[in-house]
Amino acid sequence: MKTSINFIMFRTSKIEAVKKFYQGIGLELNEEQHGNGPIHYSYVQDQFVIEIYPGTEANTPNWKDSGALMIGFYVENINKVILKIDVLKGKVISSPTETDRGIRAVLEDPDGRRIELIESKEV
Repeated sequence: MKTSINFIMFRTSKIEAVKKFYQGIGLELNEEQHGNGPIHYSYVQDQFVIEIYPGTEANTPNWKDSGALMIGFYVENINKVILKIDVLKGKVISSPTETDRGIRAVLEDPDGRRIELIESKEV
């Protein structure tokens, strides 16, 4: 069996802001609670799951520091997504630029995680 990614979990002390940010880039988040666990939000695509859980206040590592995480998403219309993020007071780190993979932009979520967006020529 080939190894493939199936799960990413974010912890955040800013759960509502982080939820709105990821909804702004197009993730359809569902509220969930497993047993007595905390209410959290989940996005499922095929067998891949992203969950956003409440966490304690902490400093997010600088994006180049050990422990930092940068993830990327393909989007249909990068300019439309960036307009939504502007309305949500999100941070655009790198404006849309043509690359080999398509139009690329980098955003920062409310916790300071770098998020790459690609509007692929094939999406």
